[in-house]
Amino acid sequence: MALARRRVTLTTDNTNNVCFATFYINGLYMPNVETQEERVQREAREAQLYAAITRAEELLKVRLGWYRYKLFQITGKLWRKSTLWPGVFYIVQRNNKVQVIERGRVKTDLCVLNDHFEPEADRLMTILDLLETDETKLWEMANVLPRGPLT
Repeated sequence: MALARRRVTLTTDNTNNVCFATFYINGLYMPNVETQEERVQREAREAQLYAAITRAEELLKVRLGWYRYKLFQITGKLWRKSTLWPGVFYIVQRNNKVQVIERGRVKTDLCVLNDHFEPEADRLMTILDLLETDETKLWEMANVLPRGPLT
């Protein structure tokens, strides 16, 4: 399967304040018209989203501390011990499922999805809050993908 080639040409009509974006995908012509007001609104939404992501990452950094945050940046994983079951650990991963480890083996995966446009760091902090305060609520809200029974 050939990859789609895309060439974008931007032109501006100064009389109407309209930006024309022309996409050529595999030889197909696909015009996209965006008014000045729509562009300003889109850029404002993108700026708000960027600010939310930046703030959430800063809060995660403060919560974890410098050393654990750097380790998390390198590995993409956080280990947490279960408060309910002895010998059970959770591996909380960025953009991935939460793995449940029992006696060194992955027993199940917990799939916790974030809301539309919620920063990933907020999802991670929510999971950490639930693991520390109400572990059973995490199991209730997550989609449990079993690999084997917990003993």
